[in-house]
Amino acid sequence: MTSHHPLLKHPFHRTIYVAISRDRMRFRHIETRQTMTLDAPRPFTTSRLLIGGFSIAQNMLRRGIRELTGSLGLAPTLVLSAVEMSEGGLSEAEEKLLLELGYGVGARYVAAATGDLSSTQILALLRRQASLSA
Repeated sequence: MTSHHPLLKHPFHRTIYVAISRDRMRFRHIETRQTMTLDAPRPFTTSRLLIGGFSIAQNMLRRGIRELTGSLGLAPTLVLSAVEMSEGGLSEAEEKLLLELGYGVGARYVAAATGDLSSTQILALLRRQASLSA
């Protein structure tokens, strides 16, 4: 079975999971298992929105990816997960915001999720989404 999903057809995987909480992002490179945490230089969380300061969050995401992967030019696959302020799941607007955040930093594929996910859960999510788009 051939898949057209970018993660499954590219041999050099750069899959990055980002757990987003109030004014903090935790990064995990799935293939190398490297991790890092960045605290926002200025708050991006508001009283109503996990990501209310879009440009602050996007710059922080870009910085974290660069620090975790170096300057190699391959666009990453991102799984962006809201680990706080997501009771009841993501609204359509929140999901769109996460997707725009990821594609805006140059990702080749972005998946939006909620909760703190294990590497196994992340890969299962990407496989499930790949099978839906195939």
